[in-house]
Amino acid sequence: MSGFRCQDGRGRAEGRLFLAPDNGLLSLVAARAPDFTACALREDVHRPGVRSATFHGRDVFAHAAALLAAGHPPES
Repeated sequence: MSGFRCQDGRGRAEGRLFLAPDNGLLSLVAARAPDFTACALREDVHRPGVRSATFHGRDVFAHAAALLAAGHPPES
């Protein structure tokens, strides 16, 4: 997967929910929000079916975002 990781893929700060790859982006949020918490995406839940060899936005993040929008807690 050429360095891509989903760990710490979701974070919550000041009542907002963030969904991002583990590429350092959430460190900007964490630096400004003392209540920031992060959790990892679980591959068995958030990667249904065949995964793409290039972009995981469709395969992982779209599915995780849909679950969050449907009311599933980020910790699940």
